[in-house]
Amino acid sequence: MNTTDTTSFSPLFATRPAATPAVHDLADFNSAPAEQLTTLLTFMTTCRELARTVIVGRPYRSAADVYAAASRALHTLPTPLVTDIVNVHRPIDRVPLIEDAARRGLLSEDRLAELREDALGYAAVQGHLFIADPVVWGSPQAVAMIPLPDGATVPPVDDIVTGLLADLDRRTLLPPADAWRLTVSHLEESNRQKLVTLLEPTD
Repeated sequence: MNTTDTTSFSPLFATRPAATPAVHDLADFNSAPAEQLTTLLTFMTTCRELARTVIVGRPYRSAADVYAAASRALHTLPTPLVTDIVNVHRPIDRVPLIEDAARRGLLSEDRLAELREDALGYAAVQGHLFIADPVVWGSPQAVAMIPLPDGATVPPVDDIVTGLLADLDRRTLLPPADAWRLTVSHLEESNRQKLVTLLEPTD
């Protein structure tokens, strides 16, 4: 099996908070009630401070301005808070995409165990949770844990795991400061892709 359809990803797509606004474009983002939008962005970024900083910058003239504001907000947070944001993510072997694949028999127990062990080794060496490069998941929708657009596919899970294992090996060997900078850059890109699903949705 070389592709995965939307129904295969049902556990991947988290339920967003009930009180969040419908945001389909920049106009919706600029006009949404502040507290409801704060709830949504906090859910997506796992950081209320970052969400509030982005929201107080409204109105924005372009989606690119929103992405830039989120990036600036992340880089102004104190390192301990960013570390907390990183470490509240699910371990890489327990993200819904991987768990779903293992449950459906698309990923062997040996591969899952290897991924778990390598991720634990990375955390022991580098002192923080491994955050995958968002490109590995194949789409902004997969990063944001929402349904894929009709006709969209993601890479086969075995290819995803192969890429994750190679990245874990490489990043475990990096000097800690370099590994941390890469992690923050992946967190920044993850936030950007999640915002893409709000501001540039694909029907």
